[in-house]
Amino acid sequence: MNVVAGLIAAGVIAAAAPASAAIFVMNLSVGGSNVGGSSAGNVRTYTSTVGAETLTLQASAWTDAIDLNPDKTKRSFLGSYGGGLGVTAPGEDGSNNTHTVDNVGRRDFVLLKFSTAVDLTSMYLSVYNIGVGGPDSDATVFYRNGATAPIHDGLSSAYFSQFTSINVPGGSSSGTRVVGSGDTFADTWLVSAAMGGSNDGFKLKSITLGTPAVPEPSTWAMMILGFGGVGATLRARRRIALAA
Repeated sequence: MNVVAGLIAAGVIAAAAPASAAIFVMNLSVGGSNVGGSSAGNVRTYTSTVGAETLTLQASAWTDAIDLNPDKTKRSFLGSYGGGLGVTAPGEDGSNNTHTVDNVGRRDFVLLKFSTAVDLTSMYLSVYNIGVGGPDSDATVFYRNGATAPIHDGLSSAYFSQFTSINVPGGSSSGTRVVGSGDTFADTWLVSAAMGGSNDGFKLKSITLGTPAVPEPSTWAMMILGFGGVGATLRARRRIALAA
């Protein structure tokens, strides 16, 4: 049994060996392509490559019309500015910092759709004064695998209910906000102004993302060798036992 135990141990060690995971930092204030021009419903696409891994993001703007009863989701315009991505909701002209992700009158959010599941570990928010109380950037982040875009004039409550939410405390100064813990992966994320509370307004300047860890090729080889050896040893012992 020493040989078998050794091979099993090799497999266990291989399984526990460090795995590789790519870390992407996407600057959303520059680059990217825009489809839809300056009209509501436009989509901005970004691509980033780390090593042999390429990640694509499609971003669009939406608004939760909390002034309606019941609330409804509305297509909005996603603008790209020096401070990052901002949302101009239907009925807004962008003045008085209403071209930000804000929750004054109507609650804006940016839909981030990735080519693979990622963990949104942090984001840089550029803060803007959007109303009474001074500038603030409290946010609510939502995530779900395989989620689709909202339906224009669809029920907000039905759409948001399918997601898991994370409250992200903000502040009066622009800066990085920690979101995930490094082990929450989904291909669909929403970055929204805070659900309730004080007036919040910000632009989404950059995001830091992690992809799931994948065992190194050498680790896979060791695991296959280890478990294959276990099988071969057990078959050989069975033949000896039958012959006896």
